Amino acid sequence: MVLDVNAAKQIALVWLQAIKLENSVDFGLPEIDDRYHVWRVPLMSKASKERIGEVVIDARTSLVLQDKSTSAKNLEARLLGRVEDTSLNGTKPDRELSEREVDFCSAREFPCKCTSQQFVGRDTADVSPGRRE
Repeated sequence: MVLDVNAAKQIALVWLQAIKLENSVDFGLPEIDDRYHVWRVPLMSKASKERIGEVVIDARTSLVLQDKSTSAKNLEARLLGRVEDTSLNGTKPDRELSEREVDFCSAREFPCKCTSQQFVGRDTADVSPGRRE
C-alpha cells in the first residue's frame, strides 16, 4: 500500500529510472485521488519547471498504472520541445461517426453529425436556423 507522499515519490522515481528520465524530471506535490484509490504524482521539467505529465499509482497495490500515466514517449517529447503524438495521450484517434452518433449544435432544432470536441469553439453564426450542415 502507498500510504504517504514519500512512498508515492519513491515509486515514481523507480518508474522514471526504468525509462531513464530520472535526471531530467522533478516531482510536483503528489495527491491522493480517494475516489479512484490512486496517487497522482505530477512530473515537472527540471529545466523549465513546467508540468510535463504525471505518474498514476494504484494506492492499494503500489503499481504504476501505465494506461493512466503520461507515456515515456510523450514525456521525452515534451522535455525536448517536440510535438507529441496525441493518440498516445489518452485521446481517441479520429474516426467516422456512426449513423447513431448525432450530437446537437447550438440551434437545438438542427442536429449535426459531430462530436462535442469538434463543435467546441465554433461560432454560433456557423449554424443558423434554416441551414443544415
